[in-house]
Amino acid sequence: MAGNLAEVIHLRRTNRPLPQINLATVSLKDVKEIEQVLRQSTIKARLAIPGLDPKRVDTLLPATIVLRRLMELSGRDELILCDKAIREGIIYDFIQRHRERLKAEAEIPDLRRRNVIALARRCQAPETHSLHVASLALRLFDQTTRLHRLGPTERNWLEYAAILHDVGYLINERQHHKHAYYLITNSDLGGLSGEEIQVVANVARYHRRAIPLLKHEGFGNLSPKHKRIVRILSALLRIADGLDRTHFSVVRTLDVKYTPVTLTIHLHVTGDAELETWAAAGRADLFERVFRRHLKFSVIAQDDAE
Repeated sequence: MAGNLAEVIHLRRTNRPLPQINLATVSLKDVKEIEQVLRQSTIKARLAIPGLDPKRVDTLLPATIVLRRLMELSGRDELILCDKAIREGIIYDFIQRHRERLKAEAEIPDLRRRNVIALARRCQAPETHSLHVASLALRLFDQTTRLHRLGPTERNWLEYAAILHDVGYLINERQHHKHAYYLITNSDLGGLSGEEIQVVANVARYHRRAIPLLKHEGFGNLSPKHKRIVRILSALLRIADGLDRTHFSVVRTLDVKYTPVTLTIHLHVTGDAELETWAAAGRADLFERVFRRHLKFSVIAQDDAE
């Protein structure tokens, strides 16, 4: 609208078309003159004004009044125009105010995973540790598929729970696993259904200490199907979290080997993994119940593996 007004003013002043709208200037005096011309003209007369866009014949006068009043209120005698409309301004303003969110959307296109990571960051969870535990847990999941028979959906739930398993530290270190359950169930995780949030929260809750029991309200209220899933995913997460006990990513990756009664996890490490293997072994109780196999660990130095 301001651009068309500038075109009309320029034609009145110079008898030549406006070369470009961007950086063109209009004075308050010119705006007032055009306002009076438009106010006193009929629709037919306005259509004869050089430079006036016929599509703006009904709206140019009110737009001119608004522009004139804005210049008066701001104490400006001259206005510099640009070739961008209000819609571009709205877009630029939105980008400026939501820069971090837009950056996150570009980095993490998946809505569900993005919201999970956003919650972990809001709760100041140790991101490097959480993502490494998630990587180890998913590796365990993939290599025990023939035992648990779960699919991509449950795999995603395991990753989300692993990323969020330490968010409870925001409230208190003591019983942070229970605080994690509370935070996950009471946070807005867009893209996940209520049932999914309950599964993720329960898996995160059982990454340490007690194993899932029916007397626990959050677990006891789940369907039989989801109870089984929580037991399996919690068993995997407990081992994965133990394998990064020091938060130094000593265990780089792992491989699983089966026998009829034993399951051996070969750990590829880059340093002393004694604390990791001790911690993982201490959390093997649920894993051995779920998979009905004795769990063993074998350490392979990264240099030896290469």
